[in-house]
Amino acid sequence: MVLCARAAAARVYFGVTYMVRVFRLAAASFVVATLLAAPAWAERHYNCVVPFEPVIPNAKQASQAEMDDARLDVIGFLATSDMYQNCLVLTVKALSDPTLREVQIKNVEPLIKQNQDDKCRIGTAWNNAVADYETRINGAPPATNPPACPTTSPRDWD
Repeated sequence: MVLCARAAAARVYFGVTYMVRVFRLAAASFVVATLLAAPAWAERHYNCVVPFEPVIPNAKQASQAEMDDARLDVIGFLATSDMYQNCLVLTVKALSDPTLREVQIKNVEPLIKQNQDDKCRIGTAWNNAVADYETRINGAPPATNPPACPTTSPRDWD
C-alpha cells in the first residue's frame, strides 16, 4: 500500500501535473520577457522592414526568363528601399520629444545611407549585367552608358 501511494505521489509530482507546471512557468517567462523586450525592440527597429537584396544572375549564362525575373526583383528592391527609407523618416518625424528625436535622427541617418548605398550597388550591378547580356545576345555593347549613382541630399527632418 505504501509503495502504491508513493508511486501515485511521484506520478503527480513528475507526471502530467509536473509538466503542466513547467509549461506554465515557461509560458509566463516568455510573456514577461516579451513584454520587457518589446519597447526596446520596437524603438531599435522602428517597425520598418529592411528590403531583401535581389540576386543578380550571371548575364553571360542567364536565359531571357532569368533576366526578366531579376529585372522584376531589382525593381521591387528599389521600390521597397524607397518605402523603407520613407518609413524611417516618418517614424522619426512622429516623435514628439525633441531630445529623443535628435538621438533617433543620428541613429536613422546611417541606416538610410547604408540602404542608399545598397540601392546604388544593386543598380550598378544590374546595369552591368544588362550590358553583358546585350553584348552576349547582340554581339555589341549597348549604345548608352547607365547613369552614375546620385548623391544623397540631406533630409528635411521637420
